[in-house]
Amino acid sequence: MLFMQKLSVIVFLLAGLGMLVYASISLSRALGSRSWPTVKGTITRSFVDEDNDGGVTYTAKVTYRFSVKGREFSGNEVRAGG
Repeated sequence: MLFMQKLSVIVFLLAGLGMLVYASISLSRALGSRSWPTVKGTITRSFVDEDNDGGVTYTAKVTYRFSVKGREFSGNEVRAGG
């Protein structure tokens, strides 16, 4: 029984360490984005998507476009840190 307790502690410590590493990487990316150059863009579409699969969940959906040095870009991904 003592072995199982020690194993449980090790598993939880490793899981906690993994979450700490993940959070550190995410924070580093988020802080790094503060120095990115900025450009003006246009939101071409936005709405809230409702999902009723086992509970109501709302998700913002956005489509946008922008240009950098004459090259057009568009996307729909909105998240911090990459």
